Amino acid sequence: MATLTRTVSLNPGETPGSFAARLAAANSVSVRTFARHMEFRLQALDSGEPNDLAVLSELSGVSDAALEATAISCREDGLWLGSAKLSLRNLSRNRPRVCPQCLLNDLECGPEARPVTRPWFRVTWVVPFVLTCPTHRCMLVEPNTLESSSGIQDCLRRNPLWIAETAQLVVPAPASPLEDWLADRLSGRETEVGFLDQLPLYLAARLAEVTGACILFGKQVVLGGLSLEDRLNAGTAGFAVAQACLGEFLAEFYSEWVTSNTKGAKGVGGTFMKWLQDSRKNPDYEFLRGWVRDQAVEYLPLGPGDEFLGKVSHRRLHSVYTAADEYQVHPKRLRKLLRQANIIGPETDGLHDSRAIFRVEAVHDLITASINGEQGREYLGMNRVQWEQVRKANLLETLFGESDETQTAYSKAGLDRFLESVSYQSGDVEGLVPIARALKLAGCGYVDVIVLLQQRSLERVSTDPSKRGFSAILVAADEVKQKVAKPALPGLTAKQVAKQMGLVINAVYALTAHGDLPSERMQSYGGTREARFVRQEAVLAFLREYMPLSELAAYLGVQRSHHACRLMDEAGVAPVFTSETRRAVIYRRSEVYAGLQAQAPT
Repeated sequence: MATLTRTVSLNPGETPGSFAARLAAANSVSVRTFARHMEFRLQALDSGEPNDLAVLSELSGVSDAALEATAISCREDGLWLGSAKLSLRNLSRNRPRVCPQCLLNDLECGPEARPVTRPWFRVTWVVPFVLTCPTHRCMLVEPNTLESSSGIQDCLRRNPLWIAETAQLVVPAPASPLEDWLADRLSGRETEVGFLDQLPLYLAARLAEVTGACILFGKQVVLGGLSLEDRLNAGTAGFAVAQACLGEFLAEFYSEWVTSNTKGAKGVGGTFMKWLQDSRKNPDYEFLRGWVRDQAVEYLPLGPGDEFLGKVSHRRLHSVYTAADEYQVHPKRLRKLLRQANIIGPETDGLHDSRAIFRVEAVHDLITASINGEQGREYLGMNRVQWEQVRKANLLETLFGESDETQTAYSKAGLDRFLESVSYQSGDVEGLVPIARALKLAGCGYVDVIVLLQQRSLERVSTDPSKRGFSAILVAADEVKQKVAKPALPGLTAKQVAKQMGLVINAVYALTAHGDLPSERMQSYGGTREARFVRQEAVLAFLREYMPLSELAAYLGVQRSHHACRLMDEAGVAPVFTSETRRAVIYRRSEVYAGLQAQAPT
C-alpha cells in the first residue's frame, strides 16, 4: 500500500487513533470512512494491534515503532502504556478528559496547513487517574456536550468554537506532586524511587488519593462522593505520605484500636482498609495488602489463624487473651505472672484481655521454659555451692523475684544465654582442666572464673563433648591463677568502693553504717591492723539491685544528673536513697527498667 500524498506529522505523545483522524481530515474524509476504505480497525489502533498499525504506517510513512510507543496495549494482566500499568480492566476511551487550552494552542499554532488537522489527542488524556494538564496547570474537562458518530477526536477538531469557549472556562489547578510524578512516569522520565514505585501505576495513584482523602476528610470518607477537585487535593495530600511514610500513617489507626471495640481490618482503618478489603480479588493489590498486613502484625496481636486483609502467617505481639489461649493458661494467672515479670504495667489493669498486648518473646520465655532454682542448677550442671555463688552474685537472669505469691523462677532461654556467655573455644587444649579443679589449683572463687570467661579474658578455653553445662567447660588453671585479681587487702576500702560505684566516699560510709552495703571488720597489713572492708561480691550484689545516679545518667544518655532525676520523676520512679538519707541519689534497678518500659510505645 502506497503512502498518501497528503499526510501529517506525528506529535510526541499522540495516540495512533488521533493521528489517523488527523490523517483522514487532511484527506477530507471522516476517520470512520477513512478506516473503512483503508481496511484497518480504528479501535485496534489505540490498542496497539500490529496489523492495523502497519496499515497506518504504510499510509502515513511513520514507523510502526513510533506509532506503537503511544498505543495502550491489551495484555492478559491488564492495560499497559509502555512500562506503566494503567488498569486491570478497560479504559473509558470514548469519554476521556481533555485540556481545551492544549487544543486551542494546537489550533492556533499547529504546523499543519489546514486548521482541522492541527488539534491532536494526548495519550495521557485517556488515563483515568490523570486529572490535570501539566503544561497549562488546569483541570482536564470532559466534553459532555459534544456528540458525533465519527468519534470524539473527530468531533473536537470540527468544533473550534467549543474549544475556544471552553479554554476560557478551565479551572486552574494547584501544583500537585502526584500529578507531576504521574506525568514523569507516563513520559518515561526517571523519578525518585519510593514506596509507590513498587506498585502498578494506577494502584500507586489510587493509594495516594485514598490516603489523602482519609487525611483531609476523615477515615470514614466516602470515596465515591469526591469531586475531581477533591480527588486532586487528596492526591496532593497523600502523595508524600504514601511515598515515604505510609507506615506512620497506618500507625495512627492501630493506636486507636486499643481503646476501641472494633475487630478486623475494616474496623481498624475505616475507608482505607475497606478499600483494600474490597479489592481482594485483584491480584495487583496483593503486594500492598501483604505489606499493610505485615505492618499491622507489628502493632496488633495478630497471628496464624487470624484474617487481616488475608491470612496472617506470623505473630509479633500477644494479648493476654491470645497468649492464654495459645499456652492454655488462665487469663487471670497469666496477668499476674506478666505483672510480676514487669512485662505489662499497671496501665493495662483497666483494659480487656484482648487489649493488653506485649511482645511474643516475653511470654514465650515466661511460660514455655519456666523452671525453679533447683531445676536451673541441674540444667546448668552445677553443684549447690557453685549455684549459690553464682546466684548471690546476681549473674543469672530471673523471670521475677521471690514474693509471697510466687518463688524465683528462671527461663531455659535465659540460662542458655548465660551458658553461651561463658562457653567458647580458644587456644591450645593441652593441659586444660574442669572449672572445679581449676578453682582449687588457682585458689579463687567460682565467680572470678565466670567473670573472666564472660569478658573473654582467658586465652585457653575448651569444652568436654562428653559432658554438658558448666561441668563441660575446660580452662587452664595457671592462666586463671595469673589473671584472677589478688587484692593486697582482704576487701575493698571505702575509697575503692566509692570509685567503683561512682559515689562520694561519704555516701559509702552512710550505706555501710545503715547496713545497706554489707561490710566487715577484717585484719589487714599482716594482722597488725583491723579495718572495715567491703567484699567485691557485696558491691556487685548492690549494683545488681541498685543504680547510682551517675550510672543512671549515662544509661539515659543525659549530661546532667538533675536531668536524669527529672526523667525518673516523669516515669513515676522515686529513688530508694536520697542525698538527705545516704548522701547520694540511688534508684532500684528493676524500678528504673520497669518505668522506662512502661513509657516506651508498644
